[in-house]
Amino acid sequence: MTHGPEQDEWLILVDEDGQEYRYSLERVVEMEEKKYVVMVPEVQEGEEEEAHVFRLENDETGEEVLVDVEDAELEKIQQMLDKEEENG
Repeated sequence: MTHGPEQDEWLILVDEDGQEYRYSLERVVEMEEKKYVVMVPEVQEGEEEEAHVFRLENDETGEEVLVDVEDAELEKIQQMLDKEEENG
């Protein structure tokens, strides 16, 4: 038995420069009829675990794509997650 994420559980995102980043999918959140994914990068830069939030949308071909979220959207999601944690 192995512990930790399996190879196929990592999502690989590629930025404009072709740099690859590996993320584990933490959870999917629905808010205001939109879906968001909360992902944790494989490489953490600080002491605290950081998570990245992206909006899940379909492009013109129907493929699911991840879109950066605006600060206001991110704030709402953070508040929602904090409330969930408090109510735990």
